[in-house]
Amino acid sequence: TPYSQLMWGGAYANFHKGFCVEYTILSQDLQYQDLFLNLFPMIYCKIRPNMTKRLAKIENKELTKEILWDIYFHGALRKSIDWAFQNEWRLLLPMKKHLTSDSYCIPFFPITKVFLGNRMSQESRKEIIEICHDRKIPYSGVVRNPNVFEMQECPTKCEDCTKHTLIF
Repeated sequence: TPYSQLMWGGAYANFHKGFCVEYTILSQDLQYQDLFLNLFPMIYCKIRPNMTKRLAKIENKELTKEILWDIYFHGALRKSIDWAFQNEWRLLLPMKKHLTSDSYCIPFFPITKVFLGNRMSQESRKEIIEICHDRKIPYSGVVRNPNVFEMQECPTKCEDCTKHTLIF
């Protein structure tokens, strides 16, 4: 969520200097079917699974879908309960045996909106806004909500903001 103060803090957005991208999840669109079917919610738990023991058991076995799912379920999709506030989802896609730089480029869900951190540098803010303009993507700055402990969209358009003087 672009409204979580914790997410904008040090963990992900460099103390409000970063940005947040919101996507439209198109679950019924065949173009995005592989993406949608490989999105999984994190499992937050207190007990850390022993992945070394699990991996040792399958060391010389052929990797089947069942074995991969066990690795994903108990390894890649587990996180300490301390992080439950994140409500994280992970995209798990099979890797190709021979990786090239193109292997990492996959069509992704369309961007709905971009949220700009309230401490983002003028250079970074201008760069992101120009990308949004070029691609016709809506964007908004975020500011602290004065009434509750969360962020909110800034009512002022970034280009009109007196706090951030941007020259285009």
